[in-house]
Amino acid sequence: MSAVGTSGIAGKGSFARGVRPDGKKQLASEAAVEVLPTPESVLIALQQHIGAPCEASS
Repeated sequence: MSAVGTSGIAGKGSFARGVRPDGKKQLASEAAVEVLPTPESVLIALQQHIGAPCEASS
């Protein structure tokens, strides 16, 4: 899964230094997707960077 940007060079486009998960796909290639039960509660971190504060809304 490599990104090919406007330059035509793999990994040298709009996702510089991005994720390239090409390796170790054999670990999950035979695994089935599982549907997990819905949790009673979910914790979502709102402070993840030094930018403007985030406000929760419902």
